[in-house]
Amino acid sequence: MHPSRIVLVSAAALAAASLLFDFLVSELGGDVIGWNAGAWPAVVLVSVAAIVVATGDRREGLPAPGTLLTVVLTAAATVFSIAKVVDAAAAARLVRDVSGEASIGAGAWILLAATVAALGGAIATSSRRVG
Repeated sequence: MHPSRIVLVSAAALAAASLLFDFLVSELGGDVIGWNAGAWPAVVLVSVAAIVVATGDRREGLPAPGTLLTVVLTAAATVFSIAKVVDAAAAARLVRDVSGEASIGAGAWILLAATVAALGGAIATSSRRVG
């Protein structure tokens, strides 16, 4: 299997797993997991890209239209995950200002790392053959 495909499919699985982790850790209001934080659209975008790369000849990268589609999907997911980290930081700042301790949870960082890895895998699908 083309290495870029393995990276993108693994990143999609990691992005899906991030929904089960905390995006906001707060003493007062409790923790907010990724699903409740509204991070699932990024997972959907990366999952669609993973489905696209799972088709066709697995020893080669994708043709140009497939590469373009996966790059656009994963870039959108990366931008969305950056927005989710910023959103979690703003929420943590608000909770700290109002009533106590709060921080960005691991799930937000896992989602960001997964979408960046997926973007790298999508870009690498432009390489047609494995050495």
